[in-house]
Amino acid sequence: MGVARGCDLVINVAGTVSGSAELQRSVNVDGARNVTEAAIAAGVSRLVHVSSAGIYGFRTPGDVDERTPVDPGPLPCGATKAEGEAIVRKVAAAGGLDVSIIRPALVYGPGSAVWFPDRSATLPRRQSSRAPGLAAEGSTRRGHRELRAFPSGAGLAHH
Repeated sequence: MGVARGCDLVINVAGTVSGSAELQRSVNVDGARNVTEAAIAAGVSRLVHVSSAGIYGFRTPGDVDERTPVDPGPLPCGATKAEGEAIVRKVAAAGGLDVSIIRPALVYGPGSAVWFPDRSATLPRRQSSRAPGLAAEGSTRRGHRELRAFPSGAGLAHH
């Protein structure tokens, strides 16, 4: 897997919260392992893994931060994201790779009808040139932003 060759940093944004449990496990667990192993093999110094606040489940009262116990509940979206985080930490530690994990509460993009069935009616479209490969396509009053997945990351996740 030469996708990460020559990179100092890999940001893994590949993931899914829909589809069958098998698909979610393939992307969120096996894909996370593939990306981490590829980063190690390429000599990358840091991996940023995008997980999900879903690892805390949906019944957490009050504020949530990194000290909040992981308790994703029975749904595959949170459970596979939590398992993916554990795999990333284990593989990275064994390979000497520094890892940062972020847990956004909501990431949406083209085809995210689960969250916004008719987002064209409610969210303004705009482009952002702040970072290559990422585009803020719209926002809500809570400041959610759309991330477009990197095609190579999505391919690694399905490898």
